[in-house]
Amino acid sequence: MLFITHRSLSGELSGRALFLQLLLSMVFVLVSKNTAGYLIFFEFRLGEGERKLRFLHLVLPSIVYLATIFMLSPFFRLWIEMGEPILPRALFNALLLFAVALVLALGEYLAVRYLCAKIETARVISITALAELYEKKLNRELVMKNYLADKTARLRERENISRNIHNSVGHSVTAAIVALDAAELLLPTDPDKAGEKIRAANRRIRMGLDCIRQAVRILDGESSFLLLGDFIDSLRELAENFMIDTAGKILLDTADIQPDLLLPREYGEFLNGAVSELLTNGVRHGNANYFTIHLMADSAHIRVRVKDNGISDFSPQNSCIRIENGYGLKKIRSFTEKCGGSAVFENIHGFSCIITLPLYKEEG
Repeated sequence: MLFITHRSLSGELSGRALFLQLLLSMVFVLVSKNTAGYLIFFEFRLGEGERKLRFLHLVLPSIVYLATIFMLSPFFRLWIEMGEPILPRALFNALLLFAVALVLALGEYLAVRYLCAKIETARVISITALAELYEKKLNRELVMKNYLADKTARLRERENISRNIHNSVGHSVTAAIVALDAAELLLPTDPDKAGEKIRAANRRIRMGLDCIRQAVRILDGESSFLLLGDFIDSLRELAENFMIDTAGKILLDTADIQPDLLLPREYGEFLNGAVSELLTNGVRHGNANYFTIHLMADSAHIRVRVKDNGISDFSPQNSCIRIENGYGLKKIRSFTEKCGGSAVFENIHGFSCIITLPLYKEEG
């Protein structure tokens, strides 16, 4: 029993230990003279990993019992002992030992299956619990990503509205105020000229109101493209209104443009506002009176260059500070970089800005 306990704890025995276990088991059954004692050999295993020998521990009690009977019985008493044949009784006992060993093996098999099933159930429950925790974590991350994406979209919409209001509405209202001030001065001496200024101010106010309405609609996603020809018309109208409101002259160069190209509507609104910002800055900060607007576009890029003849202290040394402190220039650079484009500012024989944006085709 000590050897059996040791094997159960350690899982294996050496060859010498197995032989000693067999010898002690033989001594035990011989001393006990009990047929059932031979069942101790049911626990005598040659090797758990040897599948071919697994059946041996079922028949080993019967084999050892028969071997013991034959070895202890003299040859002449082998068949008859005290007037009774011992062979049938020995065979019956051997068969009984085999049946009991078979029942023990079945019980052992069922117990092992039960323990394996219990362990597998616990493992499945653990894996399921971990999967549920992981799924909950993914759901929380997905909710957070959706929240951040929605928040980012709202911030972009707010930025578009603020840029459009600043670039378009602000300039329209400023021009309307200047026209109304001029009309107030001209009204006593030249009523006709004053009336013309009032009509110009009214037109600029209406344009500003249209820009506000368009900004509040926040860009129609289903019709997010416009023809480049329509954008050129809006630039031409902007230039004409600017020349009416100021004494400056504007040359709009669109000779190399294919009017049937598609331009993202967001680009059109941005470029329109950026050109208006650059024209106003040229008059306000550089006292410019002559501007050139050159537009180039192909299937991959659109480039707008606005140059004036003003006098400005903008230089490579102070460009970063001037851009950071200038709301309009900062917005222009921020939008172009966000879209994968660029905005280059120079002050060589007048201030100029080159805006480049990538184009992409409308899907579907």
